[in-house]
Parts: sequence; C-alpha cells; structure tokens
Amino acid sequence: SIVSEPGAQITIEPLFGDRTQVKQGAVPQSGEPLYNSAPLPFGKYLVTAARDGYVTRKEERELTPGQLTPVVLTLKEAAYRVTVRTNVSKGRVELGPKGAAAGTYPIQGGHVVADNLRRGEYTLKIIPDEVGFEPSAESVNVSRDLDLERRLERKLRARVLRADLSGHPGMLRGA
Repeated sequence: SIVSEPGAQITIEPLFGDRTQVKQGAVPQSGEPLYNSAPLPFGKYLVTAARDGYVTRKEERELTPGQLTPVVLTLKEAAYRVTVRTNVSKGRVELGPKGAAAGTYPIQGGHVVADNLRRGEYTLKIIPDEVGFEPSAESVNVSRDLDLERRLERKLRARVLRADLSGHPGMLRGA
C-alpha cells in the first residue's frame, strides 16, 4: 500500500531479479489517498510517487515474509524561481498570480530574482524609474524555473540643446 497525494502516479520497480516487472498505478482523485498494488514477490523495490506541479519522491523498500510494508510518500508542491534581466538599472518588478496581489522586487544591477513561486499564470510588470523608458506588462506561465530577458523600449532620449542666440540681441535683453 502506498499513501500519497490524490492523483499521484505510483511506480514500483524491482531492484533485483526480473526488473521488467514494473507495477504502475495512481492514487484516486477522491476517497482515500491510497494505492494498493497487486501482490509482489519478496525483494527490494524502488517506489516512486509523482504528480504534475509537485516534487517527485522516491523511496527504497524491502518486502519480507510476514511483514506489512506500507509506504507514505507525501508530496510537496514544487516551487520555482523566475529571474528577470533587463536593460533598466533602476525601478521595480511586480510579479504575482493572475487576479491576486503581486510581490514587488527592486531591480538591482539590471536583474531581479523571485523565489518560491507556485505553478500557474502570473502577471509580470517592469516599472522603470529611469526617464524615457516605457513600462511593460505581460503574462508569464510558471511551470519551471525561468530566466527571462526583457529589453524595455526607450521613447525619450536626453539631447544636448545648442542654440546660437548671438545674432538676436533682443532675445538676450528680454525685449
């Protein structure tokens, strides 16, 4: 018997003997979070529980005569990291699940790292503090660690203004 998260895929692989006799199944989505395999011969096995969006767990177990061998493989939700690199050196990144409050991360050295994010759709906003850069916003699907490169468009540029006012004496006196 294997106890795990509802919907977890279970694999039981023999470590010795006939290694082709792999048993597979799933913990039901409803009811007791328990998978019962067909009878297995005595020996050592690698038991794996995997579910999309969770960290896979593996454990070795030995089946011996006269002993029950329940296996509990509690799965932990996977956490991901998003790194955003940009051509803006000052400003902030707002990143949060769609429809929820966003976390705010200051841009340092042209990049931001957001840790411990759960799987899902996020809204990513880059808000520059530098004059001339346009903010950007987009939707990002987080299902693994991401390394994003985003170059913001610079609409305004500083220009040196040169004016020759020597030929207009009235301009200099305020006339």
